[in-house]
Amino acid sequence: MSVSIILCTYNDSHFLRTAIPSCLQQDVVNREIILVDDCSSKPIEPDVMDLIRGNGIQFVRHTTNQGLSASRNTGISMARNEWVIPLDADDWFYPNTVKQLWDAKDGADIITGNCTDGGVYAPAISRVLLSPEVFKRENPCICSSLFNKDIWRRAGGYMVRKGPHYEDWNFWAKCFKVGGRFKYMPISVYNHTSRPDSMLRILHPNRDMFVRIATEGVF
Repeated sequence: MSVSIILCTYNDSHFLRTAIPSCLQQDVVNREIILVDDCSSKPIEPDVMDLIRGNGIQFVRHTTNQGLSASRNTGISMARNEWVIPLDADDWFYPNTVKQLWDAKDGADIITGNCTDGGVYAPAISRVLLSPEVFKRENPCICSSLFNKDIWRRAGGYMVRKGPHYEDWNFWAKCFKVGGRFKYMPISVYNHTSRPDSMLRILHPNRDMFVRIATEGVF
């Protein structure tokens, strides 16, 4: 199995002390880790840089801040493997969950599961069959899902736009529209770190507007 893990950071590299070891502990043959720094204004701490260099992690830094979508697209475009999985710097994988997603592929393009954050969150795909109506109502997949680069290419990558938005929601919707095959595994893939300044908290007060942005032009 060959998988590229795409780590993205912006002014939160201290979280990489946990995120990077969780990537290194994945039982993946031909594992590749690519770290994209989206032009952070804060320097990466020396011990974190040692962790990056000492484990052969590819490191790229944007010269301007472009947003999470652009960072993921950068990392995926660099990936030498045809299967990728994103992870935000402030999150971390449970042991060997990437392998469990890989082993469950069975012809699917996107394999997803649950995440934890003070409890287990199971996305919409765990309860309902996917349809345009589901996408207009709720995000059906967790962000750290395993997918192949072919579906990423066919979907046109992550949507890059100025300001916060539901980049994962939009990406999964585009994958569905181009015929992407989804599969759900009832495992906790990663832990999401709640933060007062998190993107989800910023988006929530205007959720309906951002959902329209995520799905308009797709369905």
